[in-house]
Amino acid sequence: MRFKNDTGSLKLYFVAGTQTVLMAFDLPEAKVKGSDFMGFSIERTDAEGKKQLLNGSKHFDSLIHDSNITDPKIKYASLVQAFFWKDYLADPGQEYTYKVSAMYGTALHFAPKYTSSITISTEELNKGKHSVYFNYGVTGSQGYAKNKEFGNKRVSELGKDAYAKALSYLSRELYNEGLTGFLKQAKTKSTLYIVLFMKFNTLNS
Repeated sequence: MRFKNDTGSLKLYFVAGTQTVLMAFDLPEAKVKGSDFMGFSIERTDAEGKKQLLNGSKHFDSLIHDSNITDPKIKYASLVQAFFWKDYLADPGQEYTYKVSAMYGTALHFAPKYTSSITISTEELNKGKHSVYFNYGVTGSQGYAKNKEFGNKRVSELGKDAYAKALSYLSRELYNEGLTGFLKQAKTKSTLYIVLFMKFNTLNS
């Protein structure tokens, strides 16, 4: 589903799937070019009021190499330094409100100048005749590496409980609800067709 908030200086355009939300931000060039614009802060609030800050993947070089800064929360502070971002941690059939703020200042001290909010709804997993399931892609699976319980280990190296949780985390609903759920509903002899999509890189000499 598509959503937009095109009022004010900071305009938001979001597309919500079942478990991923694509986000695009529009800010006039005059408010960015030649200014102390540092990036975007994104805060997500679910229907129960739980808030989560969606950090960017890039850190500020000046903070990383400052030996006087020892607090990890400050040293590894991160804003979204792009006008396009993705939330891979959304759940199906949920309502979320995103507050996006354009931050200005320095790497150590920045504050919002323009803020916009948008409320979106993610798609249901099982609605209608067909369902589409996704596991975590390469970018989204970075969350596995940062998960303290998994410790960035190979799945085969984990204990029994952590192993089960890791498989559930990486496959999301693709395995438990999608594949096994589909197989369990078969009451007679059935046929399952699987299509694999593979990408091949070729080198020209």
